[in-house]
Amino acid sequence: MGDKIKRSNKLIETYRINIFKVLKQVIHSDVRISSKATSIMNCFINDIFEKLAQESSMLARYNKKSPIISFKLLFILTTI
Repeated sequence: MGDKIKRSNKLIETYRINIFKVLKQVIHSDVRISSKATSIMNCFINDIFEKLAQESSMLARYNKKSPIISFKLLFILTTI
C-alpha cells in the first residue's frame, strides 16, 4: 500500500502557443489551425533550430572561436 509509482514528467517544449499567436497576427482572427497542422509546424520549427545549431557550430569550429555573434547568425540563416 505504501508503494508509490514514480513517473517521469518530461517537459516537452512545443511552439504551439507561438504558432497560434503568429497565426492571429498574420491571418484573420476567425481562422483556426488543426492540431495536426500545428504538430507539423512544430516539427518544422524544431528542424530549423537544429539546422541553425549545426551550422553555427560548424562556423564556430571553422573560425576557431566559440562565441557566435548576431552577424554570423544572419549569415548562417541566409545560407540555409
